[in-house]
Amino acid sequence: MDLRSGHVGLGAYSGSDFSGGNAFDEAASIHEESTEDMIDSENSLVSGVAQSVRPTAVDSWSLLSANSAARQDEFQPIPGSNESEEIQHLKTESTFNVLDGDAIHHAFMKLEHLSASEGKAVQLNELTDYLIKELLNILKSGISRECPDFFSCMKVPPRQIEAVPERLRKAIKPPTPPTRRAYPVSPEKHWSLTAKGQEKYRLRYQKEVQQINDEYIRCCHTYRQQMANYEIQEKQHLDELKLANEHRSKAEQAEQKRVSERNNVLMSFKHDVASGDGNAVSRYFHYALQLFGFIFEYEDFDIVYSPDSRRLILQYQLPNRDIIPEVRTYRYVKSRNSITQTLFKKQDTKKLYTSVIAQIALLAIVEVFRLDFSNIVDTVCFNGMYLTTDPSTGHTVFPCLISVQANFKEISELNLERVDPVACLKHLSAVVSRDPNEVVPVRPLIKFDKNDSRFVTEENILSDLDQRPNLMELTPAEFESLVTNLFSKMGLDTKLTQPSRDGGVDCIAYDSRPILGGKVVIQAKRYKNTVGVAAVRDLYGTMMNEGASKGILVTTSGYGSASDKFAKNKPLELIDGSGLLSLLKEYAGVEAKIVVPNDWVDSPLYSGEI
Repeated sequence: MDLRSGHVGLGAYSGSDFSGGNAFDEAASIHEESTEDMIDSENSLVSGVAQSVRPTAVDSWSLLSANSAARQDEFQPIPGSNESEEIQHLKTESTFNVLDGDAIHHAFMKLEHLSASEGKAVQLNELTDYLIKELLNILKSGISRECPDFFSCMKVPPRQIEAVPERLRKAIKPPTPPTRRAYPVSPEKHWSLTAKGQEKYRLRYQKEVQQINDEYIRCCHTYRQQMANYEIQEKQHLDELKLANEHRSKAEQAEQKRVSERNNVLMSFKHDVASGDGNAVSRYFHYALQLFGFIFEYEDFDIVYSPDSRRLILQYQLPNRDIIPEVRTYRYVKSRNSITQTLFKKQDTKKLYTSVIAQIALLAIVEVFRLDFSNIVDTVCFNGMYLTTDPSTGHTVFPCLISVQANFKEISELNLERVDPVACLKHLSAVVSRDPNEVVPVRPLIKFDKNDSRFVTEENILSDLDQRPNLMELTPAEFESLVTNLFSKMGLDTKLTQPSRDGGVDCIAYDSRPILGGKVVIQAKRYKNTVGVAAVRDLYGTMMNEGASKGILVTTSGYGSASDKFAKNKPLELIDGSGLLSLLKEYAGVEAKIVVPNDWVDSPLYSGEI
């Protein structure tokens, strides 16, 4: 099944299909912006719609449960007790998250106000059991969660422009023209009257006619005044209506411009991501994981992407150990009217926390591939870090408890709904703390370095003022001496051999430590492009021929997924340019940089599949 379209093994995602890296025609008309302005625009864009795009249709308890419907009966209110309403309310609280230690503490504190009773003990046990089940279902819950299309959600819809006031939209009613009242019946028609009667009627008739005519004249005069006022009001009304329409038209044009500019920023950003720009890719995954990632809402994390090796390194702050409840069971003792507690066994706490961080590591890698709409990530390296205090110094430390690296093919072949997370990490050759509960650190497979000092461009005028030595400008002898001194500073007894055919360095070193030590073969390659897998095979063959216990390959560039796959489960260590600069700074005190000259040509000896 295609992981990037939302499916892994039997675990079918409900997310949208992500199309591959087709050309973004919309990006052709994108206006140029500086990098800082672009980042500010992206931050504003994401923060403006972040709350509206987070899944809100399903409460977090449902999201944390892979089979919530099947398990609904386990958490029904206790017969004869209404105290379980506290538990029911907690399960529907949208802000609750089982990876948030403070939220878990608050959940238990909400039950503390209850007096000691059998009902309180039952509720505490309900909550504890539920939390444990949800912690064991983090992976299943995460892969079943909807994963929307980031760029579709981020598109800015036009705001509703205020309509023209209704009073202006309604036409002013003109005054009604006057009408003359009907005259009474003419005297001539009253032939039946006597002469005296006719005279009397004629006088009355003339008077009424005069009244009707006078009344009509007054109405006509009033009508002319009303029409004059109407024409003035009509002109004012039409002027106001025209002004209001012009104002609304300008507002609509301004809104269309705003929407167009912000969506152009988004399309430009999408284009940069699809083209593999390192900074854009790092920012995209940080935004997308923060918005849609199941385990990224409450924890700190950082990302760096290497375009050369197409590797994404994700450094994630693991949740505190207090997400594991200290108490396993509660029991009400009626004779003492108190609740006794049975604490978690140490080995059970260790097993559960190890399972939690293993699920987090696997889910983090899966979610990166799910959000990879243009197939720009071949390999993901996850470093799970734990924020704590060193008891010997009192300083804040950030040790690594888990580190795993996997490529897309390895993850897509897993049936994540049925795997055991810890066993799966072992299958992926991860390094996991032997006791995460006691914060026993491990060495990350790849060291996270966001401030990668390799990336210095020739066009940067400030580079002339940078006094750091450029490793690409050293002579072969100087480079040999640098590498030899570096590993000597790291505690190895090093001896140079003849230079390699591609201009690299062959070095034999000896680690004098008992059991863990032995002979080490070291090769260094000054390359501009990604080192091919042939170089790694060559190192392994040399190591076997020399009878060495370990092989180290150092390069000024990076490695591809084929190299990582070949080195997996072998005594080989691959150090890229960022790692080399970091080691030079840490062990030799050398601040260096890697700037490849325009005329540099890599040796074709190890070109090919990367």
